[in-house]
Amino acid sequence: MGRLGKQAVDLDPTLEQRIDEVVEFTKYAWLFRYPGDVDEPSLADAAAALNKVRGFVGALLAQLPDEAR
Repeated sequence: MGRLGKQAVDLDPTLEQRIDEVVEFTKYAWLFRYPGDVDEPSLADAAAALNKVRGFVGALLAQLPDEAR
């Protein structure tokens, strides 16, 4: 878990498990940006990652007050 994840957990310890479930996907921000030696993820892998991250974002939004959404 990175610095931002730790800060989030400091504010709300219930986020730790959810963050642990999606932290591996931070690589999607940079790993496939440029063509090269790294194979792109399959469509199924990318869809599974997207679904997990959407679940994470939905869980975060559910914890916010209505006026913050």
